[in-house]
Amino acid sequence: METIIGLESLGDLKGDTVVALGFFDGVHRGHKKTIMTCVTDAKTLGAKSVVLTFLPHPEAVLSPNEHPPILTDFDSKERLISELGVDLLLFIQFTLKFSKLTPEEFVDEVLLKRLSAVEVIVGDGFRFGHKARGDALLLKRLGEEKGFKVKALPLENFEGKPISSTRIRKLLMDGEIERAGKILGRYPSLSGTVVSGFGRGRSMGYSTANVELAEEIQLPQDGVYAGTAHFDGRSMKCVINIGSSPTFGLQDRRIEAYILDFDSDLYDKKIYLDLFAKLRSQEKFSSKEELARQIERDVRKAASLLA
Repeated sequence: METIIGLESLGDLKGDTVVALGFFDGVHRGHKKTIMTCVTDAKTLGAKSVVLTFLPHPEAVLSPNEHPPILTDFDSKERLISELGVDLLLFIQFTLKFSKLTPEEFVDEVLLKRLSAVEVIVGDGFRFGHKARGDALLLKRLGEEKGFKVKALPLENFEGKPISSTRIRKLLMDGEIERAGKILGRYPSLSGTVVSGFGRGRSMGYSTANVELAEEIQLPQDGVYAGTAHFDGRSMKCVINIGSSPTFGLQDRRIEAYILDFDSDLYDKKIYLDLFAKLRSQEKFSSKEELARQIERDVRKAASLLA
């Protein structure tokens, strides 16, 4: 898969394209259906499959103090979409100027002039254009006028309710990791860079990787989780602590991963953490020794769950 950031970086695409259009935050089951329909239809038509999304979230530009956290940063979104067989992932840089394009201008300037789209696939609730004036019905009408096909796929449901990024964020905040995973169609994940910490884990015999995430990422409920760490082409079992360190009097939220049977330097490396299950809520212990004993129990429980 080729990834391009910005329309100005997009060269001359030779041939037709089938375009999946949306923000795709979380790349959940509904998003996957849209993207995989794009890939399948592109192969049938002998066209290139293109996922067109935006950077940053449009609401971060239009309502900078009100927009919700996001589920996937740039790297995670790229990684998850690349697994679906897409030819090209195009990030359009969303600016105030871009937001003023009318639906008709977006279709003419982006979908037709730059992408030569013969088919566009969206979710049924998709909105586009200045002040979100465009919807799937308008897109279909423009397609009929200008010679491209539009598929508006119905929303996927789970437990009788539509799947949405908003619903997934709520489940993560409530600590319902397994239900969130069922909606996502994969384990909930976090990605970031390993940075130096205070070394307190090492002093107890449990050296942790301290993971720095983008500020706008939605964190799950504070607690201790069993999961898998992915780095350098490896996948290893781990225990992940999300939250502050009340035993040591620290209030800042942080993400720390203790990787089982691993004790090497990961500083400055990119790491992906899949959350398998919540082990327990965050607690304050009376001593460092009591905390170390609890961590030992957490490790044993995680190893059993992940076996």
